[in-house]
Amino acid sequence: MRINSSHNFNHVSKTSTESEVFKLEVSDNLGMMLVSVPLNGTNWLSWSRAVCRSLGAKSKFGFLTGECVKPWIKADCMVASCILSTISKDIVQAYM
Repeated sequence: MRINSSHNFNHVSKTSTESEVFKLEVSDNLGMMLVSVPLNGTNWLSWSRAVCRSLGAKSKFGFLTGECVKPWIKADCMVASCILSTISKDIVQAYM
């Protein structure tokens, strides 16, 4: 999953080592809450900012920007699944 974002989280990915970017912590699981309010079709700006902050804090923002050019499939799938779980069930099919 790749997005173009105007948010500047480059400092997170540039200071993160490759091992940090691909490392999955215990808290990085499909049940984790990435953001508190799911994307519902009308809240794109606040939702995208929250997702970018959350992934930046976990050194995973490079998966969205394409900076992680050789992502491990496990970490890539985890990030995509976490993002999809933040989208309302009414519209999630459009993003799959």
